[in-house]
Amino acid sequence: MSILKLDRKISTALDTGRGLQLSAQELADLATGGMLDIVAKLKNDFLKERMQCRGTRAASISGAASGSISTGAEMAKPEARTTIFSDTAPKRDGSLALQHARATLKPRSVR
Repeated sequence: MSILKLDRKISTALDTGRGLQLSAQELADLATGGMLDIVAKLKNDFLKERMQCRGTRAASISGAASGSISTGAEMAKPEARTTIFSDTAPKRDGSLALQHARATLKPRSVR
């Protein structure tokens, strides 16, 4: 099977959301093209990230530098999040929106 047919087979499986079976020759074509090296790198990146998360979680559970009550440390205030859109819209008072909603929903007298 040519690499073009294999590409079409994989693309179709992705587009339709279905699985696919690979023949021994198709798998050999992927290995020759370097796909196994890519998969190995992705696996290593995944495992490295998982180990980092596990270490962070373990430190959090033990209370290390977390500012937990049991350590007596004071938690830092979170920083205000700013985006490029932070100051583009005027701040509105919630009571103005409530007044507008009440005025809109107020029953009108019929003459």
